[in-house]
Amino acid sequence: MSRVSLFRFGTSLAAATLLLACTSNGPGTGAGGNPGGTPGGTGGNQAACTASISNGASVATHKTGLCLLCSVSNPNNVIDSDPNNYASINLDLSLLTAGVGLSVNGPSGVTYPAGQIPGFTLFVPNPLLLSATVLPQIKITTFLGGTQQESSTFSQLLTLDLLGLLSNNNPFYLGIKTTKSFDAVDITVAPIVAGALATLNVVNACSDGTGVGVFSPLPTP
Repeated sequence: MSRVSLFRFGTSLAAATLLLACTSNGPGTGAGGNPGGTPGGTGGNQAACTASISNGASVATHKTGLCLLCSVSNPNNVIDSDPNNYASINLDLSLLTAGVGLSVNGPSGVTYPAGQIPGFTLFVPNPLLLSATVLPQIKITTFLGGTQQESSTFSQLLTLDLLGLLSNNNPFYLGIKTTKSFDAVDITVAPIVAGALATLNVVNACSDGTGVGVFSPLPTP
């Protein structure tokens, strides 16, 4: 691990020995081809998806703020059970307060219990790592009957160690340890600062995983 500078909405926090900063509200190729590594897995990370949300699920996309050319390409790929497909979240020409993402609702009548670690398997398009300086803000939120339950927010400078972790389209898992039941999970991506990564690919949505990832959460301020 290496020391990195942590960011939340562009404000520098104290440096810490983390690979990713996370603020938590609650405890913490069809289109594109195989992302590399183990599809749906996490490369060298410690966490992985163990229960994808697919059969009978639905997906919807959304935008917040002024996001002129923001888009989500192929959103249904996150629920198609094919680990070689993925959706792409694009932040082109978005203001720092804008965001774009997708929500995945489980099959009708299904409620997932508290204690599970829902989230998403993601990967960064390798060519974009050369020009970006920081990961965008990634917010994962759970819902029940349309009401928000819990959320966690992630962002970090692209250090050499992290570039190595994300290189070669290596997938990684980000999840949230839940204390409340849920029936939907959402991911929203925002640029936070100039130079943030403009595209993030989403392999699948998951109702449970082996952990939140190697990314240690920070307590809610």
